[in-house]
Amino acid sequence: MMCTTYCFILSVSTKLSVDPTSVPLCHNSDGKPHVNDNGDNLYSNINSTIVPLQCDCEQKKSRYNRKNVSLTTNYRECLCVLLSIIVFCTIAVVVTLWLMRSANKKDCKLCTKHMTSQPLYITTTSIELFITSTSTVISTSTSISTSTTTSTSTLTSSTTSTSTFTTTSTLTSTSTSTYQSDNVPWTTEANSEKLTKKVLFIVADGIPADVIENATVINMKQIQRIGAYTRAYVGGGKKTYTETATISSPGYMSLLTGTWGNKHNVYNNYVKNPNYHYKNIFRLVRELEPDKKIGIFSTWTTNRLKLVGEGLSEAGNITFDYIFDGYELDLITYPHDKKSRYIYNIDQRVTDETTECIRTHAPDLSWVYLQYTDDIGHYFGDSQQFSQSITYLDDQIGRIWKAVDYRIKYHKEDWLVIITTDHGRDPRTGQSHSGQSVRERTTWILTNSQETNDYFRDYQCGIVDILPTITRFMNITIPIESERELDGIPLIGKVSLIESNVSLHGNQLTISWTVLHNTGNVTIWLSTSNLFKKGIIDNYKLIDIVSIDKKIVIIDIKKYPSDFYKIALEGQYNTVNKWVYRPRHQNKTSGKISTSSSVYNTTKKTLLGRILQKEPLTSSKNST
Repeated sequence: MMCTTYCFILSVSTKLSVDPTSVPLCHNSDGKPHVNDNGDNLYSNINSTIVPLQCDCEQKKSRYNRKNVSLTTNYRECLCVLLSIIVFCTIAVVVTLWLMRSANKKDCKLCTKHMTSQPLYITTTSIELFITSTSTVISTSTSISTSTTTSTSTLTSSTTSTSTFTTTSTLTSTSTSTYQSDNVPWTTEANSEKLTKKVLFIVADGIPADVIENATVINMKQIQRIGAYTRAYVGGGKKTYTETATISSPGYMSLLTGTWGNKHNVYNNYVKNPNYHYKNIFRLVRELEPDKKIGIFSTWTTNRLKLVGEGLSEAGNITFDYIFDGYELDLITYPHDKKSRYIYNIDQRVTDETTECIRTHAPDLSWVYLQYTDDIGHYFGDSQQFSQSITYLDDQIGRIWKAVDYRIKYHKEDWLVIITTDHGRDPRTGQSHSGQSVRERTTWILTNSQETNDYFRDYQCGIVDILPTITRFMNITIPIESERELDGIPLIGKVSLIESNVSLHGNQLTISWTVLHNTGNVTIWLSTSNLFKKGIIDNYKLIDIVSIDKKIVIIDIKKYPSDFYKIALEGQYNTVNKWVYRPRHQNKTSGKISTSSSVYNTTKKTLLGRILQKEPLTSSKNST
């Protein structure tokens, strides 16, 4: 390559002299003259005249004698020009093809010092620059001197263009760190359509936020550096119609359906009479995207058979494509012991099966449930044993994450991973739960997504927000009758409004909301029935359309007499809903009933809460 470059420079310089003594020296990249196979300098001083010896590189092809040096020089000049054109054209074509190939590869390397929600892809501008440089080089046949300058300038511009895409800014999210890895998942409008979307959500049982933030969780921190972590809540609105027990099955059902207990009707682990009319995420995927594959990895068969309702007609007769659960029923392989060591072994098995299935089959939607942490919490409460169980959990999550990372690297897949817990623990011992204390209600959500929104960052999210987040990521449009029942709000993408509050004073309905995206209007719908719980679509009436920045409206509902109202507020990007009851003893012309929810979904996070989100999971700050 050095010799080729030399020949090119030689060809575009002033016309060569026929004087053999003016032949320039041939040097290596280190500045030393070339030597031949015997180690001799290629140029020796004979009788004070520089005589070129036989070169071991390109000049071996250009042997000439002194008598015909002028003719040979002309031929060599033409040859060098032709060779230069071929070399530059070849380089331009190869680089262009490489860039086009890189644009379609999902395992592009991301700079370890910078993070962004934008991908490292190549636009047509970059390719056009290389084509321009190729055309410029070809023009050397008419003007060697001019083409040299133009070609060099154009290639420099091409390099600058490439740098524009490789230089990225640090992601502004709840985590200020950057992921120190070569393989980082990302999604943007530019490449999302080319990638198959996959979702994995993991429920780690019974870990309050203050514990996870102080635990040794190396792998979970790695995921946090990619995406984001935030505190969340379970239990519905405290002392409101949505209040739900902080127990496992109600928590799972709230996640699966995006609704609180007043709708899904699961209040304990017996799961006697769940309301399947509030469709779970697996049913929505099955009905709206029937070609997609779903999988479940768990200890309890209750998760699949009762909560999701596999095979039940009232639950949609859905079936899983990949099932790995029920290991607790195998008393030979997993004999039960008093300290739940068998549950740890089952969690290990569940992790192994999950890892293998993801690497081999990669279901489009998967649920992984890991139980051991809750069992240890019940036995030992807040203790070293409980902390150790979380370290075991982190190792299991790390193994699962490696399988996901493998799919991201070697397949055209865009993965959303969400890790959460179903409840906290009591503040006194940490051995129990089910109440409405702050610690029992305060949970957390960890995700690899770099598309989390202001709602995720600045407000207290709920476990019910996971379903609408998944459907938005998978580009699944929820039917309007189901969307009006959702209590959750997407954690990714744009959100119009949150924190709807409704109060009834006589025949005046006061409705308010918090604006997150100040665009468009709010369409207000009202229903005086709750037929949806029976599988019948409610008759909603349009009562007003107002600008979203109005934030509060007062509506006369005299012509809609009822003791119960369902209000749905539709913004440009999301819908929220509230119920309001009028006690039978209340005079319809006086009295006030409010449906404002608990502090968790009606007030902004405290300063302490916001600080916690910007620190790693090992934050030593206590919960609010």
